[in-house]
Amino acid sequence: MIFISNAMSNKIQVTTTFSRKSERYKFYLMPESFREHIETKYLETGKILSRDSYVSVDRMAKTIVTQFASIEDWQEFNADPIQLQVLEDRITVCKENNIKISVVIQEYNNDGIVNSTTRTII
Repeated sequence: MIFISNAMSNKIQVTTTFSRKSERYKFYLMPESFREHIETKYLETGKILSRDSYVSVDRMAKTIVTQFASIEDWQEFNADPIQLQVLEDRITVCKENNIKISVVIQEYNNDGIVNSTTRTII
């Protein structure tokens, strides 16, 4: 269970890491249409403050860090039907390629982290 406080002004940072055992297993590539959807619906409106992606030096892990402006913005993103379809597709590809997914959700305000939850999806 993910605990989120009632302080609606708090921000959310979601760090998702995809880990593979070999480069022969390919990481999921987001469709360009989904990138555009994130850009117009979330980044341009300020609902997502930043979204960064990087691959580890050994190329065995890919991490995506997304910062949401508020809990409501994060909840809206989680309920977005387009995002849910991409998530389902990504999980399928990860299962097929033996890629593990772990997620760290941090709720924070100007004073620092309020809550942190770690979950392994696969």
